[in-house]
Amino acid sequence: MKHIFTAGLLYLSTLSFGHVGIGTAQPNNNAILDLTSTNKGFLPPRLSTVQRDNIAGISEGLVIYNTDIKCLQYWNSSTWVGSCKTAPPPGIITGLDCSTAVITGTLEENTAASGVSATIAYSGGNGGTYSGQTVASSGVAGLVATLSPGAFANGNGMLTYTITGTPMG
Repeated sequence: MKHIFTAGLLYLSTLSFGHVGIGTAQPNNNAILDLTSTNKGFLPPRLSTVQRDNIAGISEGLVIYNTDIKCLQYWNSSTWVGSCKTAPPPGIITGLDCSTAVITGTLEENTAASGVSATIAYSGGNGGTYSGQTVASSGVAGLVATLSPGAFANGNGMLTYTITGTPMG
């Protein structure tokens, strides 16, 4: 009887303090659950995307490990948010409109280009990234057009090439 009474008191004491410690005798007062270890990690529920999407009545803040995308995710009351960074898609555009290109600055033969650029409209961007590129002029010797790395807008956008070098006739 004495052991049952002691066990009951211990149980009631955990209810009154409102926090539990695993691996620690003194759980942090600011935590409802304090997991402490120097050689083990926390293993959340592991679900596929289909299993995750079949959870009924999802509570805000629910955390799972999505086995399909290999990422920890939490529910923010409207969508699942991943903690893993995914690489953006490679950039794609469907067209360039060179007829509307805008050239800024002036080029003079045998004078170094300064503040010269060409801006060209594009369509069909997918939001993906592109690496920079450098293109030598085929019409005027000595000039190079450089596009810095970036990301296409979704839909239409503009590409700006910086023109450098010294034009030679």
